[in-house]
Amino acid sequence: MTEPSTSRTAAPPRAPGAAGWLADRLRPLLWVAFISLMLNVLALAAPLFAMQLCDRVMAGPAEDARATMAWLGLSGALVYGVFTALIPVRQQVLAGLSGLLEEQFSTAMIHRASAPCTDESTRPIVAVAGRD
Repeated sequence: MTEPSTSRTAAPPRAPGAAGWLADRLRPLLWVAFISLMLNVLALAAPLFAMQLCDRVMAGPAEDARATMAWLGLSGALVYGVFTALIPVRQQVLAGLSGLLEEQFSTAMIHRASAPCTDESTRPIVAVAGRD
């Protein structure tokens, strides 16, 4: 008796290397870029609201003005609600990214900065130029 095949297959294991490491490190940056793009697009809601208000409500007939104003107000409130919700998400992603970067680089930088000069490549420029 054969086992039923499933449509879900296991993802192939990621090869250890620079590409996998870089992709893992860039993923938070891509999220920040996407969220920032969305926030910039949503920030256009106020000018669009003002343009639609002038074009449709003030210039149109009075009986259509109430319905148009209600829909413009609801859509503006929805856009600003999404805008307000995305700002803390971006802040959390940036805070997590800064923690990852600090964890990744701080100890290596401290060890590198406090290591004694042992070869010609790490000597000061003045010493290399022959002005010891």
